[in-house]
This record gives sequence, structure tokens and C-alpha cells, in this order.
Amino acid sequence: MAEILDLGRGTRNPERPSVEAASVLPVSAAEQALALVRLRAQRRAAWISELKSRVTHEGPVGAYTLALQGGDTPEDEASWYAGTASLTPINEQVGALQAELFDGESSPVAVLGATLGLSALELAVVVTAWAHALDPNLGEVFAHLQHAAHRRYPSASLVSRLFGHGRAQAVSPSGGLLTWRIIIESEAARGEVQPLSLDPVIVAWLGGETVLDASLVGAVRELPQQPPLPSWKLDEAT
Repeated sequence: MAEILDLGRGTRNPERPSVEAASVLPVSAAEQALALVRLRAQRRAAWISELKSRVTHEGPVGAYTLALQGGDTPEDEASWYAGTASLTPINEQVGALQAELFDGESSPVAVLGATLGLSALELAVVVTAWAHALDPNLGEVFAHLQHAAHRRYPSASLVSRLFGHGRAQAVSPSGGLLTWRIIIESEAARGEVQPLSLDPVIVAWLGGETVLDASLVGAVRELPQQPPLPSWKLDEAT
């Protein structure tokens, strides 16, 4: 197995995932969303590896052991990120990407949030689901972070942890994501986390395309532009 940089100790550890930050922000919103989710996912994977390294008993350390240990708290995770010197460039990159996506004047994510009154956590759900739509291979990453091979999808609890919101409820029945039908909650077995996906129309719009909702296809059509009537006097109005 290839050696991977141990972020917590500055040594090489074959079990610890590598996290590297780019020096220049991606230009497009789509690439920014992908970079942000990948960095946050890599950073959380590094934290999970750190937790496994702290377990003292012999044998493999899985989700069952980590759950019983109870060390995966949002407070400890945030403290580890802030106190690990090798993560400083990653933390700065994450902050810059999120500021551009969530607050940038030209960001479609910021426009969506301002128009529909979405919270920062709700925007995090949008960005994570968008990244998954752009790169379905992220499903493998999400499965690892959720300790289950079949959970190859974003979930509300995963997004809350990825974006530093602890155990907050990322998708509320009365929130904007479901009210505006931006996010689709798929069926899940009892006791399982619900898969989240982004409405295909929103995926297209975030990418700069305007498409019709499937329910409107065949019911509406684009009308050709007609010259204005002389009586309208548009030239005088302008």
C-alpha cells in the first residue's frame, strides 16, 4: 500500500488519507463545489483515521468500536482541525472556497440562497448534493465516511458533520429545501439515513442551463419574439 502523509503527526502512515490543498481557487462554481466537498471529506476521513489510532484494544477498528468509544464528537473534531498545524492550509482553502460559493456575487449558490432564504447549512446540503451529481464517484467517499458500503449518497447527518454543524438537522420538514423541492429525499429502510439528491432542474440551473421541469414538458412552448406595436412608443420610454 502506498504511503500516505500522516496529517496529525507529520509522519508517514499507510492507513491515514492524504489531504492536499490547491494554491489557486477553481474558477467555475461547479469546480469550486467539487473542491470544497472533496477537501471537507478528506479532512473528515483524516479525523476518522485519527480516532482509530487512539483506540487501544487489539484487532480491527470499525464503526462499531468507534461508536462505543464515543470520541467522534463535533467539538473534538473541530478542535483537532484547528490544532493540527498541517491542516492549516486546508482550513484556509476550505474557508476561501465556502466564502466564494456561499457569498460571492457571481455564485449561483449564493443567488439561490438569497432568493429562497436558505441557511448556511441548507446551502451546504445543496453544494454536497450538487457535487455528487457532478461526480458520482464521490459516493464511494460518502460510503466510507458513513461506515457503510451501501450508503453511497449524501445524507443530512453527513452534511452536518462535513460542514461543521455538529448534529444539527440539515433538512427540516418546514425548511426551504423541501418547501421549494430543491432536495429530493429518497426512501430508505427503517433505521437508515435517507439519501439526498438535488432536483435535476436545480442541477442544470446551477450549471448555467435553463431547462423545464419534467411536469411542464409538452405543456409549454417558447413563443417567438414579435416586434412592438407603434402605439407602445417604446423608444420614448427608453
